[in-house]
Amino acid sequence: MNKAEDIKREIALVQGKLTRLENALAEIQASCFHQYTDYQYYKRCAHCGKVEVLYY
Repeated sequence: MNKAEDIKREIALVQGKLTRLENALAEIQASCFHQYTDYQYYKRCAHCGKVEVLYY
């Protein structure tokens, strides 16, 4: 194999892991009882870190 194929394989592995981590985070945030701390333009949950934008 050449270096390009090795890099493509590693990218695919990292993307798969990233997808699994994003899904796990979404599950945690979906089941969290949010307690938000307000900031000027957004609010952030103290437990799971979920951010909601207040102004666009």
